[in-house]
Amino acid sequence: MRPFFALIVLGCLASSAHADWTFVRGDANGDGAVDLSDAIHGLAYLFQTGPIVCRDANDTNDDGELDLADPVFALNWLFVGSQAIAAPFPDCGEDPTSDGLDCGGPLASCPVVGGGSAAIFPAALYASGQYPTDVAWGDLNGDGVLDLAVANNDTPDVGILLGVPGGTFTEVVNYPTGNAPRSVAIGDLDGDGSLDVVVSNHDDDEIGVLRGYGDGTFAPVVSYPAGDGPQSLALGDLDADGDLDVVTSCFFGDEIRVLLGNGDGTLTPGTAYSAATDPRSILLADLDDDGDLDLVASLGTDTIDIRLGSGNGTFGPAVSLPVLSGLGKIVTGDVNGDGVLDLIAAHYWEPIDVLLGNGDGTFTFAAPVSCPTPSGSWVDVGDLDGDGDLDVAIADIWGDFNVFLGNGDGSFGSDQHIVAGTPTSGYFVDIDADGHLDLVTADVESAGAGVVRGRGDGTFVSGFAAEVGNGPDAIAVGDFDSDGHLDFATADDSDDTVSVWLGAGDGTFLPSALLSTWMNPRSIVAGDLDSDGAIDLIAGNYFSDSASVFLGNNDGTFTPAGSFSTGPRPDNLTLGDLDGDGDLDVGVGNFFADQVRILLGNGNGTFTTAGTVATADSPQGTAFGDLDGDGNLDLVTANYGVANNVSVYLGNGAGGFGPGLVYDVVGTPNAVALEDFDSDGDLDVAVTSWNNGRCYVLLGNGDGTLMAGTAYSLRTFPEAMDAGDVDLDGHPDIVATSSLGTVTLLRGVGDGTFAPSLHYTTGRSLRSVVLADFDADGDLDLGATSVSSDEARILLNQTVP
Repeated sequence: MRPFFALIVLGCLASSAHADWTFVRGDANGDGAVDLSDAIHGLAYLFQTGPIVCRDANDTNDDGELDLADPVFALNWLFVGSQAIAAPFPDCGEDPTSDGLDCGGPLASCPVVGGGSAAIFPAALYASGQYPTDVAWGDLNGDGVLDLAVANNDTPDVGILLGVPGGTFTEVVNYPTGNAPRSVAIGDLDGDGSLDVVVSNHDDDEIGVLRGYGDGTFAPVVSYPAGDGPQSLALGDLDADGDLDVVTSCFFGDEIRVLLGNGDGTLTPGTAYSAATDPRSILLADLDDDGDLDLVASLGTDTIDIRLGSGNGTFGPAVSLPVLSGLGKIVTGDVNGDGVLDLIAAHYWEPIDVLLGNGDGTFTFAAPVSCPTPSGSWVDVGDLDGDGDLDVAIADIWGDFNVFLGNGDGSFGSDQHIVAGTPTSGYFVDIDADGHLDLVTADVESAGAGVVRGRGDGTFVSGFAAEVGNGPDAIAVGDFDSDGHLDFATADDSDDTVSVWLGAGDGTFLPSALLSTWMNPRSIVAGDLDSDGAIDLIAGNYFSDSASVFLGNNDGTFTPAGSFSTGPRPDNLTLGDLDGDGDLDVGVGNFFADQVRILLGNGNGTFTTAGTVATADSPQGTAFGDLDGDGNLDLVTANYGVANNVSVYLGNGAGGFGPGLVYDVVGTPNAVALEDFDSDGDLDVAVTSWNNGRCYVLLGNGDGTLMAGTAYSLRTFPEAMDAGDVDLDGHPDIVATSSLGTVTLLRGVGDGTFAPSLHYTTGRSLRSVVLADFDADGDLDLGATSVSSDEARILLNQTVP
């Protein structure tokens, strides 16, 4: 049984003081004009409006004037394409204009789809510090490659990740800030040609400036008073003196403050503006086409405040626009084709608000866009079908997406439903350089990110997600219908069912069968139990102390064939021919009984109990393999309980096992995989430890004994693991899933050691994992189940064979 812990994550960004908005610039549609991606309430969105001023101050449209990009509500993850892309930059480290600036918001690491081995799965993570809340891009060391500055709320510091050509980053270097930096921006505040870093220190009520030396290093922070609870940041030349100024929203002070730049990196207090209740985010853009930056603020009163800029560092009185409740993200773009910026706002459980700009800073409400499922806080716009009109995508509360194609007049057509995680941030960008906008998402719940590739006609090709039964606790793979394509089945704990999905050979699947089990199936295995050439299934029913057998009909359907007793609380199942008779036998890990029950197959789908193997304590992971080279399968168990060890039991070839050899590991071992990691012809053992986020590799000596384990870092709370050659270098690798939704890849070097871990996100919390070639392209893909979203998710390997 898996330990049950309630992990409560307060990620309600709509009301969080960690919120921040962001714009990202680049030529996303290849038309030669700079487009913008705007992050609002944890999400960034792309809109193609031509030249526009936004948060990060520099010459975005190459017209000789400073423009501005602005942070609004928490960009949770930062992504760069896994290959050369047109937006937001041609490649990580290049910029379509000369500005070299960008910005963003909260992430648990900074996920970047990098080149080389980092791009095996859709999104890679780079550690930056504890509870990162914002991120900004810019060339900090003058090498022409984009670098990252990340505000880490809990450390507290700003992490600098210097970019490497190809879209990867060096190890983070952290610079202390004030307490709880919530937002970060990059710009040249002192006019020396080197980029500086600005942070909002929420708990110190200060804005901090770290002046850059131009080589990627920075002077100690200098702080300036900035009101009660500064949160979002915006940089831009508000008073037309050529120097960057700072605007920040003060969450607890219910105001927005301006700090005017002196041109030498110092700041002078400017005007403070009342902002009703809980100003969370700010956005600067020229809404009335007078050349001055105007201010848009999202408030906790479900209103949008607009203040027109005067061009001298001040703003006019606020005009409040009441909107629907649960105000989330806001994006701007010209959705009706009149050349004037419009506003689109997302709301929890409410339709999308569309506010058409009148060109004078006022807006007219258009018909709202209703989501067929309860909407979430994320919205984005972009020309998804290439017709020149902006389209809208919104996430619902379950994590799916609904895409509405624009009609070019501010109205939108019927929705198209796609599945892509539980997004809290993301944007449209042509990540694969095929000329079509793709959808890149981020997820606070699982610290995850997803890539949904656009076809250019308004539809998307996503990493496949199948809505299986409730609480899918395990997954098994096999060719159930003999068509040459891999299929999968899940054990659905909460529904007492097994869901069967048939593969098309391209990484997509269709439902085939729903099989009834006894109480709470938590494990499942697939194999030919009756020697008829068809793949059969066994599901371990946790609370009924039994296993259900389903004999395959070779067409994707199954015939129930009864059940057998497993002993108390069957937590895991393992198949193998233990007695050499050619029939598959079963090992059942009985978690609370501290034993593995051995059942020998009769060759007809039935089993006979052969005995039990007493384990050290609570066997949560089991595996069969020949560790001593005698031709007989041996048993390895990961003992989760107080023993905290791995046990090896040598098989006698008749279904029996000798006494256990015990090897200590640190933590709570809960999953095990066997492979020859050091290329010596002997099986080695890898085991995950749930409570300390480690993988221990114990190399085999060829006689059934193991060397002491070497620890490798995973992510928090690893749940399952598998091993195989993922990167096609001829050496087995290890993948492990986390209950927080992260996939960790340990790339084997071939000598029993592993390269530093790479971390990928899926947008869903994961339970089980399996490696298999689901799309028949010659590399191993990843299949996993999520008990939080009731999905089986397939991540296709991006490695080119």
